Amino acid sequence: MTAVPAGGILHIDKPVGITSFGVVSRVRRVMKLRRVGHCGTLDPFACGVLPILLGRATGIARYMEGYDKSYRVTVRFGFFTDTQDRTGIAFGGRIPSDAERDVMVADGFRAIRTAVADLAGDRMQMPPMYSAVKIDGRPLYQYARKGMEVERKARPIHVFRSELLSVGVVDGLPEATVEIDCSKGTYIRTLCQDLGEATGWGAHAAELTRTACGPFTLDGALPLHILEEWAEENPETIWDTLRTRGILLPMETAISTFPIVRCGADAALRFAQGRPLGIDEAEMPVGLRPELRMAVHGPDGFVGVGLCWQDEEGSLWIHAERVFALT
Repeated sequence: MTAVPAGGILHIDKPVGITSFGVVSRVRRVMKLRRVGHCGTLDPFACGVLPILLGRATGIARYMEGYDKSYRVTVRFGFFTDTQDRTGIAFGGRIPSDAERDVMVADGFRAIRTAVADLAGDRMQMPPMYSAVKIDGRPLYQYARKGMEVERKARPIHVFRSELLSVGVVDGLPEATVEIDCSKGTYIRTLCQDLGEATGWGAHAAELTRTACGPFTLDGALPLHILEEWAEENPETIWDTLRTRGILLPMETAISTFPIVRCGADAALRFAQGRPLGIDEAEMPVGLRPELRMAVHGPDGFVGVGLCWQDEEGSLWIHAERVFALT
């Protein structure tokens, strides 16, 4: 397979019906590249933003784990499902009667509006059984497929925004489209179940689109099938095609919120070789302090991630935590 000197990040719009690892496999094939990874797993029934890491950029995944994310979800009321989405087995809940639906429409779906607004803020969330969270080294979905319920701990999450975009009655069932901005590790399917419990009708996620993953948004994301078409048409020039069209992004895009350290060629080379930078060797960011992570740039561009530390004499240094430039 082809070796890539630096690599980069593909801004992919994942289609419905394929796992995130499936996307990785297809990108690996069309790009003829062994080192491929992704940030932020999406369920097979979901679509949207899935940053794909190529070549040396796979090493930057550790700095992407804390990304906040945004979603647009269609919530269908009337019953729960065991997977909390449309792919599961229905159970429980209650379909509102005709009279209830008339009242619901007349008061502007107040119960749903209230429940959606109440999602915002800090909350504890139990990871669903159909998830990749591991217990004793095995993902929960493996237990769930065997009909086993495993004890698990609720985790703190934060919903920054929960906004109702539309609400109505579809095929006799209340249905709402909601936009959610949330912290890492939030399961939107579980929030849909919470809405079902709050209204008393039951609910599940019918459609789910991730609209943002950290700095990567749905605007400008490349559908996977377009990537495959371009690669099939011109396999020898696919890398140049992606760069020219602005689809292949530099790996430092992933850490665009990090302060930037700029240094000369000699200092950049020493840093790339694993030696620390002194504060007098580079242009340091304002507010330099121990434990601060920074993106180190030399004359030729991004070199790596530095971590500030203080020695016994009180001097500050930039330790080479992860180097991405080739020396």
